Amino acid sequence: GKPDAEYYSKLFTGPYLDEMTLDFARAAVAGEQLGRNPSGVTDILGVSLSSHDYVNHSFGPESRMSHDHLQRLDRMLASFFDSLDKSVGLENTLVVLTADHGFPNVPEFAQSRKFESQRLDSSKLMSALNQHLSGKFGAEKIAYKWSAPSVLLDYKLIEQKGLKREEVENSAARFLMSYNGVAQVYTRTQLETGALPDNRIAKLMQRAWHRQISGDIVVVTKPYWQFGSGSRGTTHGSPYSYDSNVPLMIMGKSWIKPGAYGQYAEVMDIAPTLAHILRVRPPSASEGRVLTETLP
Repeated sequence: GKPDAEYYSKLFTGPYLDEMTLDFARAAVAGEQLGRNPSGVTDILGVSLSSHDYVNHSFGPESRMSHDHLQRLDRMLASFFDSLDKSVGLENTLVVLTADHGFPNVPEFAQSRKFESQRLDSSKLMSALNQHLSGKFGAEKIAYKWSAPSVLLDYKLIEQKGLKREEVENSAARFLMSYNGVAQVYTRTQLETGALPDNRIAKLMQRAWHRQISGDIVVVTKPYWQFGSGSRGTTHGSPYSYDSNVPLMIMGKSWIKPGAYGQYAEVMDIAPTLAHILRVRPPSASEGRVLTETLP
């Protein structure tokens, strides 16, 4: 029958969305004549293959669905590179492949492997936190919103009650540190002033925090724990290696030296590396380095 909302939502958790995306990319290469600029200027094509994210959210990275999708995606990419080879030649093509995040196993799978792991229900956490803050400061619902992994405080209410912002933040942080499944808590005052512990997790949380749009109390779960009240699937957003480590692969016959490199690298190194290869100025806000070890 006629495709409906359920039909389109199911496209996200299978290989078909990626198939269509790569078909669209092929059409872009052909229609825009990419790689054939008469003046020799480099063309840049960005392709986002997002189905694996939806598959892992729904079923987990240890699931058969995830394994099946990754194998299918591997074959899709092989076909796409073959079409690029025929249209412009892979010797004229530089390919960079990476991801925006990793994925933890679903808590139930982690438990089966004897890891301490649970789902942390944020609605229960917020209820307990507001009960604590109400008893401490005599104001209802100071913590007015949850936006994982952050709590937003009602600073207008705090001001009306004549309370000190830092005292409320610290009280909330101390309570949350005692909450089952919580490993670390950072307050807005800490993040604004940079008064954080000198360790990698604190550094990653500082990088991820934005003064204007982020929350006021940032919560880090214990390893293998995750926010959510469901019974299936998984999520991401922690500073642990299963979330923060992603592939970074570069292929280009004329520009890249073959090999596997053990030097520390980050996704933000891609932009300055490509700028160096293209002989153009790197983006003004670029913080990465040129991956010189990969260059011939």
